[in-house]
Amino acid sequence: MNNYAIFSHFNPNCRVEHYVLTYISALAKNGYNVIFVSTSRIQNDELSFLEKICKKVIMKKNTGFDFYSWKVGYKYISKKQIDKLIFCNDSCYVSKNRLTSVLKKLSATSKDLCCITESYDYKHHLQSYFIFYSKKIVHSKEFKLFVDRIEEHSDRKKVVSKYELQFMNFFKSRGFKTSVLIKYSHLEIFFYGTLAKMIVLFNFFKNKGLKPSKKNNSTAKKKILGAQIEKILEICWLFLNPLNVNPSLYLWKENISRGSPFIKTHLFKANPFNDKNITTDNMFLTDNGFILSEIKQHLKNMGN
Repeated sequence: MNNYAIFSHFNPNCRVEHYVLTYISALAKNGYNVIFVSTSRIQNDELSFLEKICKKVIMKKNTGFDFYSWKVGYKYISKKQIDKLIFCNDSCYVSKNRLTSVLKKLSATSKDLCCITESYDYKHHLQSYFIFYSKKIVHSKEFKLFVDRIEEHSDRKKVVSKYELQFMNFFKSRGFKTSVLIKYSHLEIFFYGTLAKMIVLFNFFKNKGLKPSKKNNSTAKKKILGAQIEKILEICWLFLNPLNVNPSLYLWKENISRGSPFIKTHLFKANPFNDKNITTDNMFLTDNGFILSEIKQHLKNMGN
């Protein structure tokens, strides 16, 4: 089959975590040739294991973020006959069975471009952690133009503003049909989003913000104060716009209930609802096909 998935990878410890192997193995088992593009120095033993799963493993310098890694992977396969193409990354834990169901749905879609979730954070856009492209769009001159324009930026905010916030409108304005798997009405976003924001606000005041310990030195206290101010600004930003909510963080349970195969890894670090049991015996995760041991091991390896 001529289906390809370009997987963008980065790990500060130069590891390939188990959840990543689960993800790319699921893609491969569903008929996708995985092009693994890493900006980490992967060790030889892990590299040899990757090469058994992936069609190609590419290692590059740590610049450009996901979009440039996808460009590098696409250039490797650009002259091949591609039927379906996925751009994805290591920012999600995956439920294998759910991913299989999603890939079947995408294979039957009439849309040219499909993502899992959309967001109105900053502006309406499709979230880029998983992008499905049809054969029609992949072989268009517009797709080639979009990929060719991707530059190797070192500023993450610039990458977000130039590519993530723009790629949906780039293709829609050129006549391509776009969609999301998990669709919310404005009323639903307002309802679920407001509920989520109120919980965040309640937990912040309940915990009296971030309290410095007597044992903290002045530098540590300054860091805690800075984090506290950042959290207050984040809460204010959430309430500025009734649609201003990141569904992959604040609506994660509802996303899964509606068929999403993913949980963002950042959820467990950000933990916006201050859920102390989010990774301990969470039946909701295991009942929906997520491997709790992989999540716990990754968090441990990352020092969380």
